Amino acid sequence: MNTTLRTATLCGLSAAFGISPLLAQRGPVPGLSTATPYLIHYGNWTPTLVGQARTNYKLVILHPSASDITPADIAAIRSGPDGTAGTSDDVKVLAYISVGEDDRPGAPFADDGNGPRVDPRPSYNDPLTDAIAPLGNPSPGGTGFASYYLDDDNLDGQPDQNPVFGGYYVNPGDPAWYEILKTKTKAGSGRAGIQELLTTTYGAGYGCDGLFLDTLDTPAPNSFGVTLYEWTAKAYRDLVKHISDDNPAKLLLANRGVFFYNPNFKTYAYTLRPYINLLMFESYHTDSSGSGAPSIYFEDNKHSYAPKINAEANRPDGFTVIGLGYTSAGEPPALAQADFDECQREQGWLLYRTNPALNALPFNTDAATWNAANPDTSPPVWDSTAATGADSDPGTPGNQPPAPRTGIQQVVAADSAVTVRWDVARDQTGPVKYNIYYTAAATMDFGNATKIANVAPSIPANYLTGAGAGRYPYQFTVTGLANGTAYRFAVRAEDALGHEDTNTADLAATPMGPPSFYKSIAVDGNDADWADVPVVHTDPAVDGVPDIVSIKIANDADFIYLLVRYNGVVDTNTSNGSPSTFLSLDNDANPSTGFNIYGLGLIGAEVTWQNDYPFAQNAANYNLGATFGSAAGIAPYFSHTAFQEYRIRRDATYTIGGGAPQPVFSNNTMRFAFWSDHGTTAEFAGAVEYTIAAPPVPSHFSHIRVDGDFSDWAAVPVTAGDTASDGTPDIVSIKTANDDEYLYVLIGYNGATHVNNSNGAPSTFLSLDNDANPATGFNIYGLNLIGAEVSWQNDYPFAQSAGNYNIGAAFTDGAAGISPYATQTTWQEYRIRRDATYTTGGPQVPVFPNSAIRLAAWTDGSPAEFAGGFNYEFAANPGATDYAKWKHANFTAAELADAQISGDTADPDHDGVRNLMEFALGGLPGSADTSVLPEASFMTVGSNRHLTFTYKRPVAPSALTVTPEVSADLLSWDGAASKFVTVSTGAPSGGHEEVVARLADPVTASPCFVRLKVTTTP
Repeated sequence: MNTTLRTATLCGLSAAFGISPLLAQRGPVPGLSTATPYLIHYGNWTPTLVGQARTNYKLVILHPSASDITPADIAAIRSGPDGTAGTSDDVKVLAYISVGEDDRPGAPFADDGNGPRVDPRPSYNDPLTDAIAPLGNPSPGGTGFASYYLDDDNLDGQPDQNPVFGGYYVNPGDPAWYEILKTKTKAGSGRAGIQELLTTTYGAGYGCDGLFLDTLDTPAPNSFGVTLYEWTAKAYRDLVKHISDDNPAKLLLANRGVFFYNPNFKTYAYTLRPYINLLMFESYHTDSSGSGAPSIYFEDNKHSYAPKINAEANRPDGFTVIGLGYTSAGEPPALAQADFDECQREQGWLLYRTNPALNALPFNTDAATWNAANPDTSPPVWDSTAATGADSDPGTPGNQPPAPRTGIQQVVAADSAVTVRWDVARDQTGPVKYNIYYTAAATMDFGNATKIANVAPSIPANYLTGAGAGRYPYQFTVTGLANGTAYRFAVRAEDALGHEDTNTADLAATPMGPPSFYKSIAVDGNDADWADVPVVHTDPAVDGVPDIVSIKIANDADFIYLLVRYNGVVDTNTSNGSPSTFLSLDNDANPSTGFNIYGLGLIGAEVTWQNDYPFAQNAANYNLGATFGSAAGIAPYFSHTAFQEYRIRRDATYTIGGGAPQPVFSNNTMRFAFWSDHGTTAEFAGAVEYTIAAPPVPSHFSHIRVDGDFSDWAAVPVTAGDTASDGTPDIVSIKTANDDEYLYVLIGYNGATHVNNSNGAPSTFLSLDNDANPATGFNIYGLNLIGAEVSWQNDYPFAQSAGNYNIGAAFTDGAAGISPYATQTTWQEYRIRRDATYTTGGPQVPVFPNSAIRLAAWTDGSPAEFAGGFNYEFAANPGATDYAKWKHANFTAAELADAQISGDTADPDHDGVRNLMEFALGGLPGSADTSVLPEASFMTVGSNRHLTFTYKRPVAPSALTVTPEVSADLLSWDGAASKFVTVSTGAPSGGHEEVVARLADPVTASPCFVRLKVTTTP
């Protein structure tokens, strides 16, 4: 992704983007939809009009300040058709109040004489942040008016006035304005205030159900070119929140200010969404121009604004949208019909149409008429929020509609979870809700998939900074998934009447833990040694400068390595100019701590490297002025290059103000992100979660001859080393290997040593922790390094348990073969049968019940020696078939020795699928799951129907043959290739490929059966 910022503003970026975490407390109005018409009327009232209002509408908006409406009239309207207050047919009444313009007669007023005020930012291009002084600066043209007036028009010291409606633009960042809004009265100033409108005890006491908050468009983005007050956006958000907090039981309807709900504008960071119940889209399709035609902005309203507003409306803290259209003298009848079609059917916004003065009589019931003729029988229709801007030039065509983005659009796998993203859907009867379906089956079957109904979606981080391609307004994370299992996901939209759409789009994702890769990398400007390291992050091309396209990460015991690849050859490390490349580390993998890079909420950096130079950060400080012990190693550096390698010491530390050293890497799991400070198009790539990889468990397959000749150990790596001169006999190294029959151990001594003094000290002992758990078995020397179940004193085996050094077992094939034995030697080879067993009076117990073990060698000399413990994993025979490897991976040694469990025809998980078939179809022998079995369906080819079946088969050499066969009687089977037609073969996944095949002959009335035959080959 990219974002545009000036280098000079880097230190103030923490609040540049993102919605402030203020408490959401409202939501849409229950039961209000296109099927419940509303009325808006600013004119005078008669008893007849009052009766019509309470009888025909569920919501009424009126203007006490500009009409003769009385508290008694309002109470009558609120009582609804039955004329009784407090019953289910009551009508909600909202009262008009201008909050963004001072419309009091006699305005502007002098008050404190500190205004008007102007934008305090150095440049209009600067971001909107919480740090902007809410009162602004005095006008350079002078003061003498109330400090809540604005003068960003011509800076003449005079309050700016709306040239159409006559109100004076205000800044609610001045607390005095809120006091005026609360306490003014119609009798005192010609305009009723909040308390008079909402209560029955203040002023005239109108007692309305809520407020119609008008003129919320004052803080429109400066880019619109009409007003220049975007710097007051936070003040307007805070004003609406203040009204909401003070009147929690009252409804709030916001008019105008649609930019508050569009992420392509700075003002989205201060959305009003959590603090309103309703939003009015005035002049959506028809406006007050009197043209008799749709608004010149209609295409833009529909394709750019409407989808984004619907996305906000249907959030958990969303709102109900209503439309206001205007009639024109002599307008064609089709215009009114189109107005309702566009507002009510297309968007699901209840509509009222009136004259520009909003006092047309008689009241119309066109919405009820339209509803009767247009019942909602359809599910939601998918739309797209991808339009990136507004067409504000009436002389050019409006934005063209982006293609609908139907159903699921993106999946992002994580540890035991998958995040699903999708776009907006619209419906005649809202609110629209979204249902997520997922399954571990190979194909999506909506009837059997798990359904999460009416999810509460959150906002993807990149949507906060703008809509567009690859950006979606909704996401939901499905948790509790099995890592390594492939799932399919889908999203369907459902309206308030229960109509669910039937789209079949699905996407697959496999949850995995954070990436982790152990390898030593030479940071030398040659990327060949990165070939086997997986890419952990890909970034869109042409979205920033320098343009990062991928990231790889690895580590060894000493360093963390990163490889960042660019889109082509770029200049790097221009530390004295722009752009620089930055690497940020979130060392606790918590975006809410540390510095919020670009305000994206993706990473909370504790340490950042500008090129190779490190500096420390925290949530409030871009640079803490720390002292580091080491910098990053980078290659190539200060060069034209298509990639760069980074190397950072894992034991690196820093100090702040002479305090104690703090580790750079304080946790095992962390996040990384690369970014730049390019002056026009900054780059951000990440954030990538990464877990420090442990060294791989030693595992080496080799046939060793235990004959005193150690040359066949040359290719076997050392699995454990030990300090010289620290015990008797003095062990300095251990090597370990295995084949299908034996475990081999080579113990190296510090010079020629007399060994195997069985009847005296010292003896050499080999201990086996056969479950690789130091907490079980005998704790050798109390070091908590190994919990031995079996030990060998020289070649003699004995069994152990926690607290029992020797439990007196009898062994079968348990003695160790050792060479040389009872002699002076520098090396000793051990060979122990992998099928060895022992008993303590009960059943035979395998010495090696697991493939993962832990070993240690030690002595009873003076001083005693202890070398280990270390883990070891039995290696599979590289020459074995895939089927044999599969068995070794899924069965213990004891199970491999029991044909009732691991035999080809055994079914240990009792799911009806035998082991040989489990392997052939990609199943697991210890997990009951019949979904791996072939699935049947029908396919029409020309005029004929054919039986079609889908199955999996191994893609690598496996010593297996999978053959489809057909039969008419279940007795004789025909596997001839001519009987079948392969329809498709899927991409390999997990060692298998999915095959879709059909019978060559069409379906007839005669019975027909298909099976898969799996056979082993020599």
